[in-house]
Amino acid sequence: MGLWDGSLAVGIPEVDRLHEAVLSRMDEVLEAIGEEDTGRTETLLRELAGEVARHFETEEALAPPYALTREHVEGHRLFLAELERLRDAFARRGLAPALPLWIRSRVVNWFKFHIGTQDLAMAEAIASGRGAGAPTAPAL
Repeated sequence: MGLWDGSLAVGIPEVDRLHEAVLSRMDEVLEAIGEEDTGRTETLLRELAGEVARHFETEEALAPPYALTREHVEGHRLFLAELERLRDAFARRGLAPALPLWIRSRVVNWFKFHIGTQDLAMAEAIASGRGAGAPTAPAL
């Protein structure tokens, strides 16, 4: 079963498509790790980092300034840094046993939490024309 489900939709079709694509790529990374495919895992981690960066850029460009909090944007930067730490660890240790746990607990869970809090608040702010106010996603 995939990581994306309709309950994660925030109601902005382009953002929802991007969220689904990122979570689908996370699924592929976990699958490659399960198959112990080092080369494919490396490629997919690189693609995931690029896809997440493009997603955050698109989200920030789509949202009017009143809909994004400083914490929301900072969360994007922290998450990108976490992906770089993950890629660095993979480059040093390869398919270490902790890799799938790191991806599920720190990457997938953070991303889903971010969607359900900050991205949902952003979407509601856009729909209502008011400023965003969401719980802050935990620092990584």
